[in-house]
Amino acid sequence: MAPIMKTLFRIPLAAALLVTGGVVLAGDVNPPVGPITPTGVTLAEIRASLDAIEDQALDAADTLVEIERPTPIEDLPSALGVDYVISQPGTYVLSGNHYGDGANTAIEVRVSGVVIDLRGFAIIGGGFFPGKGAYAIDTIGGVNNVTIFNGSIADFGDSSGGAIRLNGEGNVIVDVRVASSQGSGIRTGGNSTVLRSVVYNSASGISAGFASVIRDCAVQSVAGVGYTLDLGCVVENCTADQCGGDGYSASDAVVIEGCASSRNGGDGYDLFGAVVRQCTAYQNAGAGFRAFGSSAFACSASYNTGIGFDLSSGNHVTRCSATSNNVGGFRLTGIRNHVSSNYSGQHSTGFGFQVLPAATDCFVTANFATANSSYFDYQTTNGILGTRRVNLTNATIWDNFSN
Repeated sequence: MAPIMKTLFRIPLAAALLVTGGVVLAGDVNPPVGPITPTGVTLAEIRASLDAIEDQALDAADTLVEIERPTPIEDLPSALGVDYVISQPGTYVLSGNHYGDGANTAIEVRVSGVVIDLRGFAIIGGGFFPGKGAYAIDTIGGVNNVTIFNGSIADFGDSSGGAIRLNGEGNVIVDVRVASSQGSGIRTGGNSTVLRSVVYNSASGISAGFASVIRDCAVQSVAGVGYTLDLGCVVENCTADQCGGDGYSASDAVVIEGCASSRNGGDGYDLFGAVVRQCTAYQNAGAGFRAFGSSAFACSASYNTGIGFDLSSGNHVTRCSATSNNVGGFRLTGIRNHVSSNYSGQHSTGFGFQVLPAATDCFVTANFATANSSYFDYQTTNGILGTRRVNLTNATIWDNFSN
């Protein structure tokens, strides 16, 4: 590149003479007595100096261009079972749709600090190849800080492979669409972020390691669980629809807010030590919310085949509603639950609130039930506060109400 740019940007000799003639070549206005001899700098020296400056500038420009220019993925080497191998940190771009054979992993990242810009293109597999364990994009162990954005993956992976697997930590996935993956949809390690991404018609949805963030994502029509969340994850404004398993499976310290879970084959939300706020569960085959040691605030469970809220031990549920669920609204099966200020109604063949004999040291207070087959079914009195009342006359703040 440098010789071409030198030819284009070479300063003409006349211009050099014009610029330098009045300064560098100027002599004494009163020359000494004797023969005339050259003074100042020669033209050859001027040209050599300008050439040196120009060479340095062009070399610096070339270096900057090489640093900033992304590498086409199609220029990368292959390996056994892998179409393209990334072995140096940097930015890599897809220059067009990549059509794989389905038996090979399309892109394998073997170093940390990699950015993959799909540029709106797709990685398309070649169908189902059992036992190959291929991925569209995969990382080896110990690789962290991988970013993938702006593209699609379709028809890739078998039951032991999938679309995207980022094993390490600190990864980012943005604006990626996965369809028809025979294996997992999106899997990433801890401290990672998944934004505005979709998994559709795949074996499983989005799986995130500890302390990850998932926002504005959608999972639909996957065979397994929609979202599998390790401890400390935060999930906001996401949807899980028509998954074969649970919509959301959450472990300790997970926070789920503003999410929807509908028409799934399992529970809407399976919670263990988690917090859910302003979430909905609709028409799931299991319970709307199944919880142990968890908190639910301002959530809604409706038209589920199972129970609206199936509560084991150590739960706090307040200002939630359960309507038109087949089995019933709220059921307490374990110890030390606090269920207050909730609504349960229109369970024509089910209960409003049910407390089983093993549910001791529980508080069921200030709730309201209406239009149910049974209203408050207390099968134990250990720790239960409040009584069933038809109206508010002489009521206390601990009482539960029905009509």
